[in-house]
Amino acid sequence: MMLVIAIAIALVIPFVFLLFLRKFDLHKTAKFHHNIVTLGCGVAAYLLVAQINPAMVNAGWVTWDQVIWFTAPVIEEILKSLILLYLVSRANFNYVVDGALYGFGAGIGFAIIENVEYVNANIEIALIVALLRVFSTNLMHAAGSGLIGTALAYYRGETVKQRGIWVVIGGYAVAIIFHAVFNTMVNAGTFLAFAIGYG
Repeated sequence: MMLVIAIAIALVIPFVFLLFLRKFDLHKTAKFHHNIVTLGCGVAAYLLVAQINPAMVNAGWVTWDQVIWFTAPVIEEILKSLILLYLVSRANFNYVVDGALYGFGAGIGFAIIENVEYVNANIEIALIVALLRVFSTNLMHAAGSGLIGTALAYYRGETVKQRGIWVVIGGYAVAIIFHAVFNTMVNAGTFLAFAIGYG
């Protein structure tokens, strides 16, 4: 029963975060069905990452520590953003807030499936794992993707495309660094309250 509750928490609370953020879309231009698509694409990104990271370690290209510190943040942020590149390029895309919401959706989709994996791997403490992840890791994934979505949306509306490209590069760089710092802190055993605050 505790496992069922833990999985419910791992799935429902992140989705509630997404619904809450949609309240900030004052012009109501972000399409809800696009957020559902971004959730699904976030799940797909996680499933790809779950194959890529172990394959790189098994091939001897990187160690698990290098995956945590370097390659995972880069690969995960890029894969989560692929749907954002598509959505921002569509003719009916409107505002920077839309990019942030779609990015948040991709990050939440990634985090939801990752939550289920972690909860199932730690059944004896599943409830604690679920609660800690929804208030730390989930928000980190969502914030990183939201930042990239915002940068891509800014580029879409920018008339000086050279400046827009630098904003996109900066958005990716900050999201990747933010992700890498979080992974490093958590892997080093950072105090949980600090990890939640960072998230």
